[in-house]
Amino acid sequence: MENNKILGFLGLSARARKICFGADSVEQEIKNKKVKLVVIARR
Repeated sequence: MENNKILGFLGLSARARKICFGADSVEQEIKNKKVKLVVIARR
């Protein structure tokens, strides 16, 4: 149940274009101090 809520919030954020994907663009956003949360997926 918790995973569904998290995935739902990630989906909403993606539709609002508030998510940044990829190592290079995430690194640049961190340098620009625009990042509030970093989520790292593990296989």
